[in-house]
Amino acid sequence: MASNTASLVRSNGATSPVQIRVNLVFSGTVDNANKRSLFNWSAECINTSGSVYGDGNNWSTSRGGGGAFYINPGSTMYLGGGSFWVQHDGNGYAPSQSITLSVSSDNFYVGSGSVTVWEAAPSLATVPATPAAPTVSETTATGMKLSWSIPSNGGAGIDQMLLRRFSNPDGTGPYVDYPNAGNATSRTVTDLTPATQYWWAVYAHNAVGYSQRSPLLATRTAARVWVPENGGYVPAAQVMVPKNGGYVPAAAVKVPKNGIYVDPA
Repeated sequence: MASNTASLVRSNGATSPVQIRVNLVFSGTVDNANKRSLFNWSAECINTSGSVYGDGNNWSTSRGGGGAFYINPGSTMYLGGGSFWVQHDGNGYAPSQSITLSVSSDNFYVGSGSVTVWEAAPSLATVPATPAAPTVSETTATGMKLSWSIPSNGGAGIDQMLLRRFSNPDGTGPYVDYPNAGNATSRTVTDLTPATQYWWAVYAHNAVGYSQRSPLLATRTAARVWVPENGGYVPAAQVMVPKNGGYVPAAAVKVPKNGIYVDPA
């Protein structure tokens, strides 16, 4: 809690035994949805020697005020207090806060005084930064490996990296999600269709919410052809077939099947 005190000064210049104190503290309560933090404040009057008694005083601050009160010997008197919200900007920052307590007296011998105290506003967490586009490797007819980097966490730990598969090049329409741990940097997907185009993006998530979508990555699975020699399906990119006196990947040409030529799929 930030706090400060100031002595009330008599009009003859002598220091009064009466002091005033103001407290200002960040409450620990944040409202992430509205990007704001809650501060608490209170005001007190302190009589350190007890030589002043029964003097009517008025107090005020920028957050509230009160009427006459009387200072009892050797006591600390709670005058009042309250709370107020501080708005943060889109990056989670807010200016430091201040509050000034002023006390005036109707007694010539007590005088008046004021004190100001400052409290720093904490930085408020935001959603993570937008991730870079994922990259692809190890492409097969039914799968591929997608990799990404983890972005800045926005002030709160990243608890999920979400990989999303789209069927449209603009990232609209149906999609399939592949949730991953917050520290994951890759995912091997194995439920894809041969010779099919897909578009991928990643999102980072923390306690505030999800980041903006990364740029999209366009990919295509390899085609499949029947290779009698090994009796199974293999990615067409791994099979070379004759064409114009040479050999090219089967995915690039029509290949024989059941006595006719068809697209590799």
